[in-house]
Amino acid sequence: MWGSNCKNKFPRLFLEHTRHGKGSYPIYRKTDNNRTAMVRGKVLDNRWVVPYNPILLAKFNCHFNLEICCDIRVVKYLYKYVHKGLHRVAFRISPDNGGSENVNEIANFSNARWVSPPEVYREYMDSP
Repeated sequence: MWGSNCKNKFPRLFLEHTRHGKGSYPIYRKTDNNRTAMVRGKVLDNRWVVPYNPILLAKFNCHFNLEICCDIRVVKYLYKYVHKGLHRVAFRISPDNGGSENVNEIANFSNARWVSPPEVYREYMDSP
């Protein structure tokens, strides 16, 4: 925490209606129902509750922290994420001689694809 506010913008403000906030995230409705709870010696109210979806909570029996993001930058982010390509690795294979030699990184550069064990398993199981 920095000062009196958390880095995740808690406590939130009490609002009667959901509003469109600055940027792309809405400011969700938080009603003041005068309920409080003592957590680790601190009194917390409804402003400290993370937004949640009760339908998903009941269906999957776990918490999803979902927030709607409605900005044109979302399209750019999704496009870049989908088309980012494969994981790449730069590596060099050399004998171990105590590390006394000067390394020419440009001459020894190799470009390869990194495939993790779960990816190999998935590709192996998908192939006929």
